[in-house]
Parts: sequence; structure tokens; C-alpha cells
Amino acid sequence: MAIENALGCITRPAGADLSAVQYQFVKQNSSGQAVVCSVAGEKALGVLQNNPTSGQSATVAYEGITKVQAAATIVPGNDIATNAAGKAVVALTTNKILGECISGGATGEIISILIRNGAAAAP
Repeated sequence: MAIENALGCITRPAGADLSAVQYQFVKQNSSGQAVVCSVAGEKALGVLQNNPTSGQSATVAYEGITKVQAAATIVPGNDIATNAAGKAVVALTTNKILGECISGGATGEIISILIRNGAAAAP
């Protein structure tokens, strides 16, 4: 069961229609707008908490325990990175670690992670 707890959030204008990507990793574009992460293993601003359309306020969690959509089977304790579609995967060498799995799940399921947005590379 996915949980959330004590989130630190910021808002950024949505740089695209994000209405179908709630609980996925987002980053800032060069205009400071929130857009879905599009490169596997890249750093992220955080996890999108709402479903804004382009230009609306995107609420982004940058600390705490949040829900995120899994792109593969993930188990508690796994270090988490983003894939090229903004979904959670197990971090590989050179990926930026974005969090640690708290409650796992399978592909397409919503899991819980503790956000660790220091963007350190996986060992």
C-alpha cells in the first residue's frame, strides 16, 4: 500500500499538459517550468503531486515520503531513479538517486519512496 507523509512541496508553472502524469518525476526546463523527466537517470526537481494542464500550477514534492509510479518491480530498500518517462526504476550506476523505496510494487503500480533529492550517483 502506497503512503504519503509530511511532504515539502513547491509550485512551478506546468510547461506542458501534465494532467496524465501525477506521481511521476519532473524537472525544471530553462524557463523554470515543470516538465516530465525525459532522460533516464537524470536529476529531478521532485515528484508531481497534482494533475495540471499547461500553464497551471504544478505542485512538486521535494522532500518527505511520496507516492510515485513504478516502471518496474521495486522492493523496499532499493535506491530509486527516473526512467525516460518520469517513472520510478531501480537506480543503476551513474543514475542520480532520487529516493529510497519504502513500500514497493510492480510495473504500473503506485509505490512509496522517501525522497532523497541530493542527486548523488548510484554506486
